[in-house]
Amino acid sequence: MPAQALGLPLLPPSKAKGKDFRRGVNMAITGGTAMNFSFYKSLGIENLVWNHGSLDTQIQWFKELLPSICGREQSCKGYVRKSLFMFGAYGGNDYNVQLLERGLTPEQAMNYTPKIVGAIANGVVKLIALGAVHVVVPGIFPTGCLPIFLPLFGDGDADLDDAGCLKAYNLLPPDQVPQLDAPEAGGSPPAEAPQLDEAHVRGLLRPRVPDGPGAPQVWV
Repeated sequence: MPAQALGLPLLPPSKAKGKDFRRGVNMAITGGTAMNFSFYKSLGIENLVWNHGSLDTQIQWFKELLPSICGREQSCKGYVRKSLFMFGAYGGNDYNVQLLERGLTPEQAMNYTPKIVGAIANGVVKLIALGAVHVVVPGIFPTGCLPIFLPLFGDGDADLDDAGCLKAYNLLPPDQVPQLDAPEAGGSPPAEAPQLDEAHVRGLLRPRVPDGPGAPQVWV
């Protein structure tokens, strides 16, 4: 693993008992989504495999854990300010819901990109509100290379790229995403449509994250 290659310890899961979280914690939830399950339930999805916990759940768990790590709110602000956050990758399971549960094509699943990216951007803003200034937002794994998709959606070599991955499913996330209007983004959208969804996260954050010396740094 990259962390081990760099000589860094693996972070203990947030629900582990008797662990010291002062040097880091893993908030990940297996099957976690960027969108809340209530959104998917509104689409008629009842499968609880997608209801293990969303991005909002992980942030709430982090807020509840903080006092045991750093004490009072002011002390925690300083602690969080000095910390590095790996925020994600989020969004992969949100596309999986659309592809596996609803049977949508990759092109149809892309219609939900604005909501997914908006949820990720809102999550980063919540983290910054807790005092975070160093946030890395990684992209999702290539969907078309995931083993579960290859036997389900591959009909032959014509569907595969040079790496043996499904070409159509590696369009997720899309190379271009539509502009978000203000209600979707929770703020003013960027002036121009971005080229990557990671860039779109950056654009959504720009109106709500202060600039200048000491301002939060978000890498996507």
